[in-house]
Amino acid sequence: MTLFILPPLKDNSIDLLDALHALAFMGDLSMGQPTDHSTRVAMLSSKLAQHLGLDEVHQEFIEQVALLRWSGCTANAMEVSSVTVEFLLCFHK
Repeated sequence: MTLFILPPLKDNSIDLLDALHALAFMGDLSMGQPTDHSTRVAMLSSKLAQHLGLDEVHQEFIEQVALLRWSGCTANAMEVSSVTVEFLLCFHK
């Protein structure tokens, strides 16, 4: 079986926030949430931090942590793995 391999980025890096949003998106899908649920939670968390008077660095950190809230949850590990495999296999055709 040959899987589709994405071409490397020019500098072999991925923006941290983009990676966190991708993980959060998968978490939302696997938990049956709307696909923008984690993005909204992260935005609200950041706004709350702003309202509390935290600086921009802490606001960004809180946003990142909010995006990671599904990470490590094994309640639906089988479903997530099957979705991931199906997604990768669709590029193989």
